[in-house]
Parts: sequence; C-alpha cells; structure tokens
Amino acid sequence: MKRIALITVFLLQTVLMSAVAADYKLELSSQLIYTEDDFSVNLYAVPELSLQRDFADNLLTANLQLMLNVDDELELDADIYRLWVRYSNFNSELRLGRQHLNFGPAQMMRSLQWFDYIDPNDVLEQTSGVNALLYRHFFRDSSLWIWTMLGEGKSKGIEPDIFPSADNKIEMGARYEFPALKGNLGLTGHHRPYVERPSLDYTDEVRIAVDGRWDYEAGLWFEKAVSFYRSDPAQEFTYLTMGGDYSFSGFVFMFEHFLVSPYLISSSDFYTAREEQLS
Repeated sequence: MKRIALITVFLLQTVLMSAVAADYKLELSSQLIYTEDDFSVNLYAVPELSLQRDFADNLLTANLQLMLNVDDELELDADIYRLWVRYSNFNSELRLGRQHLNFGPAQMMRSLQWFDYIDPNDVLEQTSGVNALLYRHFFRDSSLWIWTMLGEGKSKGIEPDIFPSADNKIEMGARYEFPALKGNLGLTGHHRPYVERPSLDYTDEVRIAVDGRWDYEAGLWFEKAVSFYRSDPAQEFTYLTMGGDYSFSGFVFMFEHFLVSPYLISSSDFYTAREEQLS
C-alpha cells in the first residue's frame, strides 16, 4: 500500500507542476441515527481536487479526495478517500492509486460487488476504495479491463469476513464486455492467491462471473459469480442476481432477486441448500 501511495503522490506532483486545468468540488452530507437507546449525528465532507494536463491526443489526470467526518462529540476523523493518477486517450486508460472499481448491471443486490460496500440507499454512494493498477481498452463495440491490486488484510465487497485477503499480497483480475443478442454480456475473473482461513492457514481463491443486460420494452439483467477455494473443494459459493425495470408515466419500477448457495447452479441442491435469499 505504501509503495502505491508513494508512486501515486510522485505522479500527482508531476501533474501539479505542469497542470493547465484544475477543478474543485466539495460534497457535504449528514447522517442521523435514532433508536430507543441511542441518538447520534455524523457530518461528512468530501473535498475533491482534480488536475488535468493535455499531451497532444493524451490526457494526464490526477484526483485527490479526502473524507472528513465529525461525530456528535465533535471529534474529527480524516482519511484519504481517493488518490489516483490516470493516463488516457480516446480508446484506453491506465489508472493507478486508491480508486473505486466496480462493474455489472445489477442495481441493489449485486453478485459482482467484489470491491466496494456501496449501500443502494446511499445517494452519495460512499465506499472505501482499493489500491490498484487498472488498464481499460475500448474497442469499437467491446472493452477489456485488466487490474492488479494489493490485499489489505480485510474483506472487500461481498467477500466473507472470515475469508479476508492477506495484507500486501497481489491479486489480479480481468473483464471483457461485448455485445450479444442486442444487449451486452460480461465475463470476469479474479484471483486471490493468499486468503486467510480459520482452519487451513492460507488458501487461494479463483472467482469467475458472467453477467448480461438487455433493454427491450423493459430492462432485464442478471449476474452470476462463483468462488472456488482450491484447498477446500467443498467450499464453493455461487452468487446469483436476476432483475428488471420498467418505466411508465414518469415512474420507474425495479425488481431484483439475490441468492447465495454453497453449490453450483448445475447441482440439484443449488436452490434447496441456499444460504441467503432476498428480493
């Protein structure tokens, strides 16, 4: 994590020395929690600084965001929320640093919520980022994503809390999006080489997923992800999301169904042995 932060700060300084365009933003929000036994108020501020420098057909961008939190006891907590540098042109980009990485068509209960904790009720979509190097290339009608990131000794996204990524271990993944049947499909894979397990010390996880979205009279989508822990074949988790939406007279109706099972979808026990189900 320190290495990525130092490299990012160095590139940020490079942009600062030659920046020709700057953009400043400030996002404010508050949170009020009331129960029979407790009452708390939190105030959040997210100041953002973005700098850009043009190089012919290329663009160098640096972004810094801080998260400031003041609780009801007037204690201030400050942390780096985003810190990344991006080099991009008309069909590709390379981004390094603390960033938000997400994908997939689901809106509320996401089987592909691998790298964030976004609450669908949070209009600001605040979530901790990941320390990663991301490359994206956009073809005429498809796109390729490749990333590598550092584990932080804790779970991220829908990873089980008892199976966190080991600290400072490199993870890698890729995603390919392409058109299919007048819609879009996505194929995604991710590898965690060092996963902490309560009884097996360390194992590695291979995660694969497929997702799709189609817009006809109504929008339809699905996400399916499977996790394989190779030192313990009995531990296989399948995450499945199916959803749709429909717009009528200014109203949007949306539905999603989410299911987690310890079996593959091809198994006869996939549904009956489900561990979680939510609509």
